[in-house]
Amino acid sequence: MLRVDDNEIKLEIETELLQELGFCIETAPDGLQAIEKLQASTPGEYAFILMDIQMPVMDGRKAAEAIRRLEDPVLSHIPIIALSANAFESDKRLSTESGMNAHLTKPIDVPILLETIARVVPADN
Repeated sequence: MLRVDDNEIKLEIETELLQELGFCIETAPDGLQAIEKLQASTPGEYAFILMDIQMPVMDGRKAAEAIRRLEDPVLSHIPIIALSANAFESDKRLSTESGMNAHLTKPIDVPILLETIARVVPADN
């Protein structure tokens, strides 16, 4: 999994939580670096992306839009789950419109996260 968030403290806490759940985590501090890591990855290296929305350099929605435009179909179709403090229906709609597969709110609700991952990530990943 690629976890993208600019808040170092939250990223550290969430990474530890996700690792305890059995996930192998790599991180990026903004959308641009997430795209760079994704493009440099080998097929299947990341099963999905857990992406913050509000970040400097490139926000999560712009990153999702850029990922969906990648030429490699494996990379351009990677599941992207928004993880944001923004919980309004309009926020969720904007995430979906930018190409994200789901929109969850912070803090991480583990049962909802696991249910969402099971729903959006193909079983062979």
